[in-house]
Amino acid sequence: MSETETDTETDATTEAGEEEEKVPVTWEGELKDGWIPDKVGLATFPNGDTYQGNYENGKKNGHGKYTFAKGAVYEGQYSNDRRNGHGFMKYPDKSTYSGAWFRGLKHGQGVYTYANGDRYQGDWRYDLRHGQGTYYFTESMSSYVGTWEFGHFVLGEWVWRDGNKYEGTFYKEKPIGRGRYRFRSTNNEYIGNFERTEIPKSLDANAPVEVKLVFRDARLRSLRA
Repeated sequence: MSETETDTETDATTEAGEEEEKVPVTWEGELKDGWIPDKVGLATFPNGDTYQGNYENGKKNGHGKYTFAKGAVYEGQYSNDRRNGHGFMKYPDKSTYSGAWFRGLKHGQGVYTYANGDRYQGDWRYDLRHGQGTYYFTESMSSYVGTWEFGHFVLGEWVWRDGNKYEGTFYKEKPIGRGRYRFRSTNNEYIGNFERTEIPKSLDANAPVEVKLVFRDARLRSLRA
């Protein structure tokens, strides 16, 4: 994810695929009533996926390790055939997630480390960044710190490597509305409004427009005592 991109973990999650919930082709372990996988064993599914761990009445329950044929690996807790509780997932693109799961989705507190080294640590809700969290950008060494809603950063601080920061509201990871820039070296801040402005690329009424964010009505204030 760059400062203007979102939801890059979606591709990795899709590449991993869904876990098989069918009866395995082979089962190495105990059987209940002569045919239902039960307790600890090794299951192999029609698509080449494997699961090594605990079953209860033919469903994954407790601790287990699921290896996808496409290259992803999950190890952690299960309930009623779904990832549930704490677990660790490594995706085909080498990105990882460690944290809470609910009904097969990232839900609760967790840390997602992206293939490019970026990292999000905070709240998740049904596979989306939602709640309080911090996203750290490896390349720019900047970070978003604050509130996320349905995968997008909406309120908080954008902190740069030099200590300067912007505090305010955001729309699709861009500042919008009332906010303030704080400069660490001078201990000053600009307070103003970010407005979304559409600029036509030509005089043609049907010409495409270029969208820019303009900082208006700004005033400088010293933070020195």
